[in-house]
Amino acid sequence: MNLFITDKGFVISRWTEAFPDAQVQLAAEADHLLSSLDRVWILTGTQNWQERISFFTEKGIKVIALTRAEETTELRSALNAGARAYLNALSNPAILQQAAQTVDSGGLWLPSEMINKVIRVISGLLSEQEKPECDLSSLTDREKEVAAAVVKGGSNKEIARDLDITERTVKAHLGSIFEKLGVRDRMHLLLIMKGRS
Repeated sequence: MNLFITDKGFVISRWTEAFPDAQVQLAAEADHLLSSLDRVWILTGTQNWQERISFFTEKGIKVIALTRAEETTELRSALNAGARAYLNALSNPAILQQAAQTVDSGGLWLPSEMINKVIRVISGLLSEQEKPECDLSSLTDREKEVAAAVVKGGSNKEIARDLDITERTVKAHLGSIFEKLGVRDRMHLLLIMKGRS
């Protein structure tokens, strides 16, 4: 079961669209619900939200932090408290389900813009003179262009614009790149391309 902990007056119908079994509770009423919980979704900014994340995490329950406005400081607080995901509370049902699947498989879900910022920072820290240690010969020329753009921290939208292709095409190229190079995600691709993994 999914439990959404929120403030009075902030209940989003997309939550129950994504998870029809979900229960939505006000922060003040939620601590007693522990049995049969698969995930707890906690709205940041609610009373004692960080303590609630820690409480449920310590009980072995996966916690996802929902935010009204993505902020790096709030993200850090959520992760430090034990959250396994951080995303906008107004995300569509498909995104909510993807976040849940990622967390269930042991992954960490973060907003794509924040991931791209992290990639830009890491890419800048790694030496520009390093040659890729991975074999890129299996990639098409276009896939190599997409991979290089990801390593520079480009979002799918930015890559699509720069290469004059659609975002759907970028996603298709990324799927192919990940499969051919045996990488899990954009961060893993960055490390492979920079010869660090």
